[in-house]
Amino acid sequence: MKKLLCALLFTLAATQAAAQTTYTGVWAMDVPLTTNYYSVHQNGSAVIVASLDASDAEWEALQGSITSNVAVVNSIYTQGGSFNVRITFSSTTTGSFVVLSCTPSPGRVCAVPVGVTIPIKKIF
Repeated sequence: MKKLLCALLFTLAATQAAAQTTYTGVWAMDVPLTTNYYSVHQNGSAVIVASLDASDAEWEALQGSITSNVAVVNSIYTQGGSFNVRITFSSTTTGSFVVLSCTPSPGRVCAVPVGVTIPIKKIF
């Protein structure tokens, strides 16, 4: 009986953990020849994103929160300036992001214009 109870609790805990991390994984811009990748990590309503542009090896870190299928994250480490982004997950494998605001560092420009929707897809 104890083994059955332990197995049931383990199964429930694994199911709950999976439900809370639906969008965790590696995502990429869903455009031809992309070099932009995003490592998304969700823990309950908290989200962190590490962004890598493989063409110049520049990376950025963002953090924020998610409600239902929409996350709003703010830059916490970047060489390009400060920005915030809304990520909408259409499914567990597709979505899009929109830059809500961007203040570039001196001599830099925002890589994605404010208000432009960019499709993303989960690749791992």
